[in-house]
This record gives sequence, C-alpha cells and structure tokens, in this order.
Amino acid sequence: MRLQTLGSLSLQGSAFKRSKPLLLLAYMALNGPQPKRWLAKLFWSEAENPMNSLATALSQLRRAEPGVTQSSETHAWSEVDCDALELRAAFNAGQLEQVIKLYAGSFVPALDLEIGEELQEWLYQSREELASRVRLALLQLAERHALQGRFAEAGQLAMRAYQLPGAAALEPELIPRLHVLFQAANHVLGATLAEESRGLGLHLELSVDEARGHLRQRLIGRSSELERLSTLRLGEWAWVGGHGGMGKTALLKHLSGQYLPARSDLPYASLEPVLGALLGQSEQTILHNLRQAEGTWLLDDWQRFDAESQNLISQLRTFRPNLRLVIASSEPLPFKVDMQLELGPLSFETLSRESLEAHGDTWERTGGLPSLLGALLSGDAPERALAAKLESLPDQVHDVYLAFSLLEQANPALIRKALKLEAQEMAQVLEQLISEGLVSTSGQARARGTALVYLETHPARLGALALALARSLEGSEAFALYQRSRLLWEAEDEQAVIQAYLAWASELLRRGFPQRAADLLLEAPKHDRVQLLRARALEQTGHYREALTTLESLPEQPEVLALTGAVYWRLGQPELARQTSERCTEGDLGVRAEAQNTLGALALSEGVYAEALKLFRKAATLWLALNQRDRAVRSLNNAAVARVELGEEAEDAFQDALETAGQNQSLQALVLLNFGLLRERKGQTQAAEDDYTEAARLALEAGAIATAARAWNNHGALLHRQERRVDAQTSYNHALELAQQSSEHLLVATILANIAELRGNNDALEEAIRILTGAGHLEMAERYRARLMGG
Repeated sequence: MRLQTLGSLSLQGSAFKRSKPLLLLAYMALNGPQPKRWLAKLFWSEAENPMNSLATALSQLRRAEPGVTQSSETHAWSEVDCDALELRAAFNAGQLEQVIKLYAGSFVPALDLEIGEELQEWLYQSREELASRVRLALLQLAERHALQGRFAEAGQLAMRAYQLPGAAALEPELIPRLHVLFQAANHVLGATLAEESRGLGLHLELSVDEARGHLRQRLIGRSSELERLSTLRLGEWAWVGGHGGMGKTALLKHLSGQYLPARSDLPYASLEPVLGALLGQSEQTILHNLRQAEGTWLLDDWQRFDAESQNLISQLRTFRPNLRLVIASSEPLPFKVDMQLELGPLSFETLSRESLEAHGDTWERTGGLPSLLGALLSGDAPERALAAKLESLPDQVHDVYLAFSLLEQANPALIRKALKLEAQEMAQVLEQLISEGLVSTSGQARARGTALVYLETHPARLGALALALARSLEGSEAFALYQRSRLLWEAEDEQAVIQAYLAWASELLRRGFPQRAADLLLEAPKHDRVQLLRARALEQTGHYREALTTLESLPEQPEVLALTGAVYWRLGQPELARQTSERCTEGDLGVRAEAQNTLGALALSEGVYAEALKLFRKAATLWLALNQRDRAVRSLNNAAVARVELGEEAEDAFQDALETAGQNQSLQALVLLNFGLLRERKGQTQAAEDDYTEAARLALEAGAIATAARAWNNHGALLHRQERRVDAQTSYNHALELAQQSSEHLLVATILANIAELRGNNDALEEAIRILTGAGHLEMAERYRARLMGG
C-alpha cells in the first residue's frame, strides 16, 4: 500500500477516495505520531464534536485498508509508504534522477474541501518545500549536463525548474544559475529571465559563448593559480607543470586566449590554428611573421606537440615577441620562462570551501585528484578515471599504490616485504607515486575509496595483493586481508587464517556483536577452536540449542565442558549444568571462572545468596587475573544482585562492578542495566527509568548495540507497565531497531513479544513465542505463553 500525494491524492490499489481522511493520512505520514486532540482541532475545528469526526475518519481509513493507521488512547500515526517521504529520502541521498522521477506534480493539488487556515498553511509550506527540493535537483542535474557540453539537455532541465508546478517564486540566488543555463542553451527564457530580474536589481548580460564557457569550464580549487596567471604581462611566458590528471587542461581552458591542444600527426599541426596562411612557408618565414604576433596563446600538452611546432616555439622564445604564452606540460620545458606553476592534488580544505554539497564523499572518492574530481562532478564514475591513470603506470607502481589502498594505516615496510621489493626499488616507486599525487608525503593512499571500488572489479589482482599483505601480518591485523583473499588460501595459510578469524571474532564478542561473530566463523577453516568460539557466540545470541549441538561435536575438554555447563543453565537444565560445571573446578583460570559463574547463577536461582556471592566473586577474581575485564564486570554484576538479596543497599552493592568497569562505557552500561532492574523491583520507577536511558546512551556511544537494545527494551517495559503506551512503543521501536542491527534473534523475539503484547496482537505474540522456543529459551517462552492464555 502506497500513499500518492504528488500530482494527486490517493491510496494506490485502493478504491478509497474520501479526500479529508486521505489528507489526514498524508499529514500523519509526513509528521509522525500526533496527539489526537491536535489532529481533531486542525482538521475539524468547526465541527460540533471534533474528536468524534477524527474517530470517524480513522475508522473509515482502517475499514478501507486495515493497518494503514495506528493509534493509542492519545495519539494517532501512520507508517504507510508515501511518495513525498521517498522524495525527501532520495534528495538527501543525492539521487537527483529519482527525485525528479518521483515528482508527478504539486503536493496534494487543489482539493474541493473547506479547511482551516492552519491546515492550509501546512499544505502550502509542504507543497513549496517539496517543490524546492525538486527544483534544486533539476538545477544540479542541468549543471552536470552543461559540464559535459550537453547544453540543450541542460536547458530543458532548467526550463522545468523555472516552470515547476507547486514551487514558490524563484529565490534570488537561483536566478543567475538558471540564466546561465538558459543562455548556454540559447533558450528564449534567457532573455525573459534577464528582463524579469531587472526589477530585483540584477543585470544578467551573458552571451551564449560566455555562458557555455562559464558552465563547461568550472574549475575547482585553482583560484590562486588563476590569479597568478592573470598577472602575466604581454611578452611573458608561463609553464604549468604537473603529472597527468592534475587539471592542467582545465586550468588553460579557464583562461582567456587561443587554446592550442597538442597534435602530432603533421608538421606544424599543433600551431595550425594560429599559422593560417603561413602553413607551407619556410621555417624562417614563419618565424619572422610570428615575431610580430600579439595576444595570448594557451599551449596544452607540450610534450605531445609535433616536433616542428616545438622547434618553432623554442626559437621564438629567443625573440621575446609581444605574445603572452601559457604552456602546460608534465615535463620541464627546454627554455626558461617567466613564471612556473606546479599543479598537485587539491587539499581537503580547498574542497571543503568549494560548493560540493551534492557530493559529501568527494574527498574520500577523489583524494583531491582533479581528474577524478572532474569525473565525479560530470556524473561519470571516478573509478574509470583512476583506471586510466593506473594503466599508464608500470605494474610495480600500480601494485604498490593498490597495496597502500588496502591497508588502513600506511606501512611502506610491510608493502616492500609483501611485494618482495628491494629498498632502492621501493624508494623509486614511492617517489613516483608521490609525484603522481596518488600517495601523500605521509604515505597515505589518495582516493582510497575509489581504489577499493576499482579493486573489487579486478578480483584476481585484489586477491593476490591481499594475500601477499596478509601473510606479512598476524591476528586481527591480517583478518580483513585474509577475508578478501579467501579463494586463494593454501594449506600453508590455514593456521594463520584461523588465528586471524579467532582474533577478529573475539573482538566482535568483546564489542557486543555475537551474531556477527557466529556468522563470521562459518567462513573460517574447520577447527576445534573455531567451533568452540562459535559456540560461545551462539550462547551469547541466545541460540542455546545450536550452541549445545556445536559443543557436543567437540572433544570433551575443560573449556568445552565449562561452556556446556553455562549452556545447560541457559536451557533450564540446572542439574546437568551443575554436574558439568563441577567437573571444571580444577581446570585453568578461564575454565574455573566460567564454571564458578555458572554455579553462582544456580545458587542465586535457588536463593542461596551467600554461596552465590562467594562463587561470583571467585569468578570475577579469575577473570581479572586473565585481564578479561568485561567478563569480570558481568560476574561482579551478578554478585551485586546477590548482595542486594542479602539486604545490602543497591548503590553500595554495585559499587565494585562500577569501579571495575572504569571508563569503559559499554561495561558501565551493563552495570546500570542491572541496577535499573533492581531499582524497578524496589518501586523506584523514575530512578530505574533514568538508569535505562543512561545505559542506552553509554552503550550506543561505545558501540555496544545489543546492550543499548536491552536498555531501551527495559525502558519500554517499564513504561508499558505504567500504561504510558505511546512512550512505551517509542522505546520498543528504538530497541527493535538496535536489536535487528546486532542480529541477536533472542533479543529481537523478546522485543517483538513485548510490542505484540502492547498492541494486543496475539498472532505476533505467538510468532515471538515460536522464535523463543526455537532458540531454547523455554522459560521465557512459557512466560509469554501464559500471558497469551490470560494466565
């Protein structure tokens, strides 16, 4: 179901045609949840009973299309797909063609309805706001066409922007942009707009050629070079140097003068436009006549000029004619000049000052390389411009640049080792890459994002380079490179690959992304240590049955037994959990810590709080001895619960856990989460609410998405119990979005069950119960089943 608001107002695929309920639906779709009293006043201020009129309209919409609106006791809202919302999203993403395609006409065009001033004002503002975005998209697309010399197409787009239905009067700052597009297209509206603008004090007087030059020769970041060249006097010559792709041609085209591109097919071919009738004369005759020449010549790509033209210009230099010459060349000239400019990549600061709002990733994609920037601004793929540049370089230089691009941090020594280069070879390659602008003097690859895209289209080269680099690294540093080259692994790589995957998955677990860790380890070579870590990740996501199945396939070793005991506890099998964990009390520190923690959880569930406290403290001590602070905090968290049950104040009980968490925000969030639960049990609802919101904030800042999801879920449940249903829904929505990002299916199911219960949706609650049962969380599934049955 999709709401059409642009050009017409209708529910696509529906026979429902009532204008006022559809306008209400559009208002809710664009503005989110609204108080019912406000909606009633806005839409039916003149009605005898506005709230009754609102209820009737909502009922009509629900009967026509179930689910198109939602409401609580105090608020109403709609999450229907809407073309206006799609247009906003496309504009924000820089998808100009999609913005234009979506705009079928004015937002909610004229309706045969009596509506109040406030609603009428909203309608006008929305109409103008959406049309303004479309007008900007048309202008930006027109300017891209003009940059490529497609002036007729640019003129048509400019005309659409000028005549756009639903748009407000032209903003003054847009008038010059439109005028130059009309003039470049030789469009009749150019004169019309110039005449209209005189009343605003604007005097627009561009010729067709001037307008085209202005558009086609857009130059980014070379204002200082232009300024210097503008000071060149008659008789003075300048050299503009720089490697290919640095913008020498664009700079010359931006200057006034006779532009002379290189030709090498015939003698004097490069100078043919200025020689005219002199062609065919002797060199001395030509030279004699050129000594009298005046004006400005712009010689581009000097090293590719035909030899006769080069020789003529070199001789002419000795006579110092009244000519102003600007010569662009990637190689030094054979004669002295009055001014030298060396073009290199543009700086980040320069690009930031330019008007590149439609290209927020300009620096990452171009690295300030003018050839890539020009491709991006003209709508072409920068990867093609980069490919052309790389293909002109020796393979060795090509590979070193791509190796720099594959590394997060510059490491020339590593690259030299991986590519088996001698020190002198590496030095020469680096010198060329820096001079070409592909690598900065600090050793960072420019246009790294584009280089990586280029590599994705050359998988053989990508795999070979990634594997060579990975073999020179260890652990998590090698992971991304081994992953990119997994089709090329050989038997000799297996142990290093396993170490890299284990290191990366362990870090994912530490940061609170167990599902990603579990999925990642499926790629790794089969090994007992890989399977054990995957079982731990599955246990943390709530996939207890799958975790147990994985553990049962492993040899019966202490680490396996300790984790198996924890999984039995999670599956609601306390005796098996106890028997298995008690077999691990003599293992190494990590094994004993896991076992003590599980036995502590068993004691806590049985109400033996003193024993539970003793076991949790032992576990925390062992975790700290292993420098596993995150797991120590979890055990201290459990210990705090036992201390509270023994009569200690919650603030004091949780002090050890908070101190151990230190400045680690994800651990602080975990402690606050449990702290909030205990405060909630004591009836301190406001304090609990504050704990949950602070836990969510800390967890999000630390990137612990699953913990943040749990905090918002607890927050929603607290508000739910207080009958603050709209606020509870908002908190649950936050929780669900985060839980889906973390891919913890148990957590997702729990939140879905809470939302289903809040909305009274028994079908959704049954689905959540099935997910919980499948994950092995039988106790929680039974609790929700009892609520479903009214027990």
